[in-house]
Amino acid sequence: MNACGVDCAECPSFGSECRGCAAEQGQVYWTAFMGEHICPLYACAQKKGMKDCGHCGDVPCGIWLSLHDPALSEEAFQASLQARLRRLGR
Repeated sequence: MNACGVDCAECPSFGSECRGCAAEQGQVYWTAFMGEHICPLYACAQKKGMKDCGHCGDVPCGIWLSLHDPALSEEAFQASLQARLRRLGR
């Protein structure tokens, strides 16, 4: 599981385009589409010295909400957020 609660095993890119956030140290392929070098959630957790976002009192924060996958409907995005929060024990 990643800092943001995503389960890599559920991602179709895992094992082909991506080895997971921890293995990639946040430098996952999709950040290039945002003009970023590192996942903003991974970077934030690292900056705060936290293993994952579940230890942060601000979760879900503006960074989480800004990373809405355009392929997901609002309903699917909200369901994804809730699943990630559960994985993080929130």
